Amino acid sequence: SDKKQVFKNLALKLEKIIGTSPEDITEILYSNETSQHGAIGNGIAIPHLKLERLTKPLVILARCDRAVEFDAVDHNPVDLICLVLSPSHEENGIHLRRLAKVSRFFNDQDFCQKLRNATSQEAIKSIVSDINARKSMQRNGMQVA
Repeated sequence: SDKKQVFKNLALKLEKIIGTSPEDITEILYSNETSQHGAIGNGIAIPHLKLERLTKPLVILARCDRAVEFDAVDHNPVDLICLVLSPSHEENGIHLRRLAKVSRFFNDQDFCQKLRNATSQEAIKSIVSDINARKSMQRNGMQVA
């Protein structure tokens, strides 16, 4: 599997959610990735873009069975991909804050390892919910045990 195939798979998911042609989304994702590399290292890519068809933000998490070459800054292949999408009418600052929040999640090595070890969608949802709650508590000055 290569980067374009990963984008095709993500586009098929998006087609079901927002009704956009998977070919169009694949091309948009691929061309956007060539100008704004989403691979941040440690096997993680966070491609992002704004789409006209979206009415609210959308984040799609994908885990690859086999790591994919993504031109990462550390030259390592990627196995965790988090696609961050925002409506095109949304202010850039809001989109960038969402992207920064997602990036902070993936800076947590424990979070990444749990995602890699998860065996079901329910487990992944629980892991994401847990880190969201922990990060929210930390922002509000609460200790996280």
